[in-house]
Amino acid sequence: MDADDHPHISYYYQPESQAEVFPGDLKYASWDPDTSAWQIEVADDGGATGDVGRFSSLQMDSAGNPHIAYLDNSNRHLKHAWRDSAGWHSEIVDTYGKPGDTLSLTLDADGNPHISYHDRENLILRYAWKDASGWNTETVDSGYYVGLYSSIHLGSD
Repeated sequence: MDADDHPHISYYYQPESQAEVFPGDLKYASWDPDTSAWQIEVADDGGATGDVGRFSSLQMDSAGNPHIAYLDNSNRHLKHAWRDSAGWHSEIVDTYGKPGDTLSLTLDADGNPHISYHDRENLILRYAWKDASGWNTETVDSGYYVGLYSSIHLGSD
């Protein structure tokens, strides 16, 4: 929900005609109260053969801009996309192992993203956060299938 209590949704979209073939896109939907309709945008199409957008997690920043963490399945990257007045942008967060199978995103008080996620190759729980120096990553816990379906929340400090 945004500051005006309107819903926003991020999701993986794969056309029915391509369901057995891949690729899929990361899509973003927002409710427009002026038109009483959903506004749907492609946040990342992954290029001609890219399969992006699986396991997305969405947060709105204090300016009302969406931030989405998701799996780039074609390249096995954890990615972060966001929209601002210039449009959609995306960046690679982590490429270690096979990150991003299941993930959770939150933003800190400065609007910086923090992501908890499972690395399917190494079966570990990972944590990524962005600060003034860029993206940082670390392993939180390891073991057999550690980190599936994690959820992240930050305190005020």
